[in-house]
Amino acid sequence: MSESLSVPAPPTKKQAVAIVSSDLAVEEFLRRMINLSDAGVFHDPQCPICRSTHRSASEKDWLQHRNAEQVRQYFLDKGEPFTIPVIKNHMEAHVDQSQVELRKREYIDRIISLSRKPVTTMERLEIALAAIQERLVAVNAIEDPSVPSSQVEKIKADATCKLTSAMNSLLELRAEMLGELKQNGEVFTVDKRAFASAFEKLLLECLTNEEKLVVNKVFTELSKISKEY
Repeated sequence: MSESLSVPAPPTKKQAVAIVSSDLAVEEFLRRMINLSDAGVFHDPQCPICRSTHRSASEKDWLQHRNAEQVRQYFLDKGEPFTIPVIKNHMEAHVDQSQVELRKREYIDRIISLSRKPVTTMERLEIALAAIQERLVAVNAIEDPSVPSSQVEKIKADATCKLTSAMNSLLELRAEMLGELKQNGEVFTVDKRAFASAFEKLLLECLTNEEKLVVNKVFTELSKISKEY
């Protein structure tokens, strides 16, 4: 009698809680990278002007006159003695940053969404290789009449060189991983022709239709889980 296939045991309740807690920690960490108020406005909690109730009016003044001393005087009149460096830092680094933060939030939301679906390292490699191949095609399709053809060709050559170098590194890693998986018994290879020939031989040895159905079913199921490398 053939040995039954071992099925991984489902995670214990403690393990499941740990996984959920880990996922929540990752989400919280990523969302801390976004500096947006509830109103969708850029907000740095360490910046006193971002926290000021007079922020909006001061920014309007700055955008109209670009005069830090005038803005400083405005805050003084409101009882907030901010220095010129603090004012310039806020006006130059925090004004008009809301769109950037919104794009960051969209990007992080996509990352979180993707991270919720477990993907193996090998699958990630396959995705990365596919992305590089797509970029190779896109780069070499570039045409710009406003740029000299020699410059366009140089851009294509440089990009192709970098992309193929990255692809080679991933292919080497892929080959190394497959070797490790085979050594650990997690992956085994069978010659395709020998595989088909073995089942043809079994079918010829079948005496009843029921036996043939079983052999065909085994062949079909194995074909479904097989993967070419």
